[in-house]
Amino acid sequence: MKDLHVQFMTFCDYAMTSQEGKLSIVGIFDEVRVQQFPGGIASAALVAMINGKPDTSYKLTIKGDKGAKNIFQPVELAIKTGMSGASHITINLNNVGFPEAGEYHFTVQHEDKEIGKTVLKVMQAKQQNELKYKLPN
Repeated sequence: MKDLHVQFMTFCDYAMTSQEGKLSIVGIFDEVRVQQFPGGIASAALVAMINGKPDTSYKLTIKGDKGAKNIFQPVELAIKTGMSGASHITINLNNVGFPEAGEYHFTVQHEDKEIGKTVLKVMQAKQQNELKYKLPN
């Protein structure tokens, strides 16, 4: 039996699954810049590719934390791996807020055991100086 693990996990602007089960990911990122804190993401997706025992059902929990602070309510979901033992999940995120700058850890757990993790770095955007143009006389 293969151990259940996350092969790949990332944030992106958009993700979709075709009728054939193919995953398409657009705009992968691992950093977010906000104008001020608290700040956040209006829309994004968290995508993970999971490998385990072929044709098996699993219950997973997805969590998002910064230290002891939970910023992403845990999501519980059920997946079923295909004949190859692979499956993928896509969680659409809307209006996710970050109280402060720093590294936020998003984990996938199975039976209280971490099977994968990704980190999202959140920072304040640098203010651009106003550009002043001098018009010709």
